[in-house]
Amino acid sequence: MRRRPSDQALPLALLLDGALPPPVKGGLLLADLSLKWKDVVGPLAARSRPYRIEGDLLIVIVESPALAQRLKIQSGTAARKIREGWGLPVTGLRAVVGPVRSVRKKMEAVRPSPSGPLQIRKDELEAARERIAPHVEDEKISSALARLLAVYRRRFGGGSPRDGATHPTKE
Repeated sequence: MRRRPSDQALPLALLLDGALPPPVKGGLLLADLSLKWKDVVGPLAARSRPYRIEGDLLIVIVESPALAQRLKIQSGTAARKIREGWGLPVTGLRAVVGPVRSVRKKMEAVRPSPSGPLQIRKDELEAARERIAPHVEDEKISSALARLLAVYRRRFGGGSPRDGATHPTKE
């Protein structure tokens, strides 16, 4: 057996390769493909996104039927790039017309508001602590859960998920 010098680190992908089940590895590879989709289909990437793998086909969401036709023409080349770059067993692409949401738009929705983080009042936090304390012995965990419950109540109005509370905008 050949040994590597002790001063060289192994790539993370090599370490994780044997530790992850195949579906998880496939999901991670598909996520990476989504991030680098422009490398595969060029300018069509702005109006399409990889969705999932079914058998040996990559299902791609596209904005329009015309774009689906253009992607079909590039299917063989794109599949080759995916096999070579990500090792996914893809022989072709199938385009499905639907809404294409970009990763950037999703991330903007998650960012905090310009006014800063959500501020919780002391009385809200104390009420949440009183509710959590009898159920959790560890003080750090209890405190963290109380903060989470207080934020949940402030954000979604009222009770906790167990109380069957509904979102204030829903009827």
